[in-house]
Order: sequence, then C-alpha cells, then structure tokens
Amino acid sequence: LANSGFIPYLEDNFEVCREKVKQQYHGRVKNLCPINSLFFNWGPGKYGHNSEFYPTIYPELVLKKLDQPAFELKDITTEIATKFLKTYGIKPTDDFVVLHLRETQKGEPSLHDFRNVNPIHYNDAIDFLLSHGIKVIRIGSPHMTSLQKRKGFIDFTKVGSKPDEVDIYLCAKARFYWGSLSGPVSLAIHFGTKLLLTNVLPYGRTFPNTLVQYLPMFDNVSKKQLKIDDIRDRGLNTIFAPQPFLRANLTPRFADSKTNLRSIKEMLEYLDKGEIYRRNQDRKDDLLQRKILGGLTSDTMELL
Repeated sequence: LANSGFIPYLEDNFEVCREKVKQQYHGRVKNLCPINSLFFNWGPGKYGHNSEFYPTIYPELVLKKLDQPAFELKDITTEIATKFLKTYGIKPTDDFVVLHLRETQKGEPSLHDFRNVNPIHYNDAIDFLLSHGIKVIRIGSPHMTSLQKRKGFIDFTKVGSKPDEVDIYLCAKARFYWGSLSGPVSLAIHFGTKLLLTNVLPYGRTFPNTLVQYLPMFDNVSKKQLKIDDIRDRGLNTIFAPQPFLRANLTPRFADSKTNLRSIKEMLEYLDKGEIYRRNQDRKDDLLQRKILGGLTSDTMELL
C-alpha cells in the first residue's frame, strides 16, 4: 500500500485484511477473483480500462448530479497532518499549492522517460507564487533534485520521515495540485482539488477541474508540431511510453522556465475565471469532442 494513512478511507467500503497469514492467502488466490479493478462497466457499450472512466462516464455523472469528490478529509487525517505541519510553520489557514514533479529514477525502465521533468525549470514559477503570498509545498521521493531554499517554499522530499497522512491532507487542502500526472495526483483528483498538470502524456484523457499543458511533439521529418488530432490519427492519443513516439519519428519538447511561468499565471487566472478560462469556455465543444473535460493552457490551445 503506497500510503497507509488511506486505510480509514478504504474501511468505509471494504473489509481491510491486516493479518499476515490472511494476506498471504488472499495474495495466492487473488487471480481467481471474478472482479478486476483495472476495468469498469457502466452499462451497454460503456466499459474499458479505468484510465478511460472519466472521459467516458463523467458527462453522464454531471447530468445525474453524481459528479462529487469521492472522499472528504477525515478528522484523524487532519489531526495527524496539522500537528506535523505546525512544526514547519504551516497553519491550516495558509494559502498553499502542493507540487509534485516526476523525475527520472536510477534503474527505472525507459517506459516513463517522457513523463519525467527537470524541476529546475519550475523555479521561476515557484518564485511567482511566493511573491503573491502563496506557499509552495513539494512532496515526493528523497531521490528528487534539490531546489534552492527560500521563504515560503517547503520541500518535504528532503525531510527524513513524515506521517503518511500529510500527503493526503496537502493534496486535499491545497488551492491546487501542480505537477505531473503521476502518483499523488490521484489523491487530489478524488478529494476534488483543482489541478495544473505539466508536460502531460497521454493526450487522450483529462479530468474535470483541471488546466492541462500537454507535452508537445514534433515531427522530425516535417519539422512541424503535431496537433491533438494528429496524435489521435496516429493512434498515439492513449500512450505515454516513449517507444511508439520514437518509432513514429517524433521528438518531445519539454516546457522551459518561461512556459512554466506562463502556465502558473494562467492557472491563477483560470481559477478566477479570467481570460484563459473564457477562452476555454469558447472552445468547450471542441474540447469535449476530444474528451478534454477541463481546460488547456494557452500553448496547448494552439494544438486544437
């Protein structure tokens, strides 16, 4: 289990097995289970891998007024997390963004290469948030690249240990989650937190309450940047592994500091329903046709 602090939320709907002997037994027989949680079925013609649940089902959930967050913070989570965060000067009333940027790990297969970013390219955007009185709290693994210390930036990737409840609390309470479509983003999604996603692959799905910056792809032959429909027409819209893109003679162009700074400005504007929000509303039909349930940053809107 990636986060033991999540067990109380599982216990609301499932029997949780804590005994070692029973765990070993269920581990041996799990393949006999008639249900596979990797797939969903929502009536005739509406089924598939769970990564396609939102774009397939969400419009119907909206119509039925079932589009509510799956979870609400429990008191036990809040109590443990706030006690720990207090030692770092973080109060429940603080305005903060939670940051998680996926990086290349030693020994990791190349499968995730196009999902990894260089966090150095996010420093200017961090400084912008700090200058507006918004704290930035970074979460992730200890191996992640060190970023410069500054007031209002709290880097928990460099903290030896912390309660598991902290990541749950931060993802649930942040003004928005900012970073990669990976790991803790699932917490933010299902607690109803807004999202700003960076360098996203695949192109084929997004979530509501989200501003998305897709990872641009360039054709090495034509030297042109591919549109969203070009990616779909090549059968690459549900793929994040690099090999199919490389075989198609495509090269990614990861966002630089200037692009990330513009995206963070646009996220604040999007939350205030400013210009970038209105531009997305004007293209809402185009977005829904491509199963994009949230909004796009200005550089990604150029791919429509």
